[in-house]
Amino acid sequence: MTVGESIQFAGLVYLILIIIGFGTAGLIKVMSIFFNPKKKQS
Repeated sequence: MTVGESIQFAGLVYLILIIIGFGTAGLIKVMSIFFNPKKKQS
C-alpha cells in the first residue's frame, strides 16, 4: 500500500465514522422525541 492509498483509506474510514456518529446521534434524538412527546423543547 502506497502513502497515497493509505491516506485515501484513512479518509474513507474517518468519513464512515462521522456518518455513523451523526446517524446514531440523529437516531437518539428521534427516539427521545417519540418517547417523550410531552417534554418541552429547549
